[in-house]
Amino acid sequence: MPLTPPPASVRADYRRSDSDPAQPVRVLSLNGQLLVQGDGLDLSLPLQGLQWPRRQGAQRRLALPGGASLTATDPVAWDPWQRRVGPGAGWRELRLAGLLTLVALALLAAVGWAGYRHGLPGLAGVLLQWVPPELEQRIGRATLEGMDAESLAPSNLPDARRQALEARVNAAVQRTPAPVNHRLEWRRSRDGKTPGPNAFALPGGTVVVTDELVQLLEGADDALLGVIGHELGHVQHRHGMRLLTQTGLLALAVGTVVGDYTSLITGAPLLLAQSDYSREFEREADDAAITLLQANGLSPLVMLTLFERLATLPEHRQAQESAKGWGIAIASHPPDEERIARFRAAAVPSPPVRAP
Repeated sequence: MPLTPPPASVRADYRRSDSDPAQPVRVLSLNGQLLVQGDGLDLSLPLQGLQWPRRQGAQRRLALPGGASLTATDPVAWDPWQRRVGPGAGWRELRLAGLLTLVALALLAAVGWAGYRHGLPGLAGVLLQWVPPELEQRIGRATLEGMDAESLAPSNLPDARRQALEARVNAAVQRTPAPVNHRLEWRRSRDGKTPGPNAFALPGGTVVVTDELVQLLEGADDALLGVIGHELGHVQHRHGMRLLTQTGLLALAVGTVVGDYTSLITGAPLLLAQSDYSREFEREADDAAITLLQANGLSPLVMLTLFERLATLPEHRQAQESAKGWGIAIASHPPDEERIARFRAAAVPSPPVRAP
């Protein structure tokens, strides 16, 4: 027999005093407050300290501060509602939550993995087709504006250097089989540390490159082109919006199954999902970088310079070690060794196909 959930709100009669006439109201709880709403009435009282009525006969009367009171018009609905919001509700609900959580986890163990691996990405891909480009661009602009306010500052690169890099990137993109519409933005770290040597793609086609990355790859513009090609791969596959869509769907799915009170449980799969999908996205973006380099007559081996110079940065070494320590399950990017092997393999020409 299915469990009937407690009602979110109940009906009652409100009296300012015992001598005043009754006024029909709706009663509910929100954020630790008891809300009493009726015609021209909107009260908010702390739940803590209220003298909740005991189950005596058919009447349920809740005394309020100042002599006011609430009398349940439907005691059958009032009792489960009071158990939900009244004294001891947290412990009772926690015990119920434990039972429901066990059931939910069993169901998730049986069917969740298949949905997590295939259903969510597939559904996100379908929904993504309905996201208008204008919305995606607005999200990208808003994200960049927020980063400009928090951690990024205008680039200090000389105009001639920046324009030369933009011209080379634009020409290289046009030589690819499917040129990607994009816009390059140049920034530096406001504090000199975060985000440091980096490049990242935002929804809508914006690729941000930091001065620190240009400095790190000074004299290795081919590798810098490969890094930008990697970010253009994120743009091409709309990874930013896909990640937002998948994360939102997973939050909705898990929250629906186990309820709001299990926020600690919902946090773990959200983290794992974001990390796992991110690794897949990074591999797709590396493939895009390989395509860009090869379309311009460059070997994917030029990317090894990037990893050699990243290896000199303490923060990058620490990030790689952290990923190894926790294991691949929550590493947000493939390890350097895997990515280097991917670029090496792409540089090896395929053997000719022999005619039968």
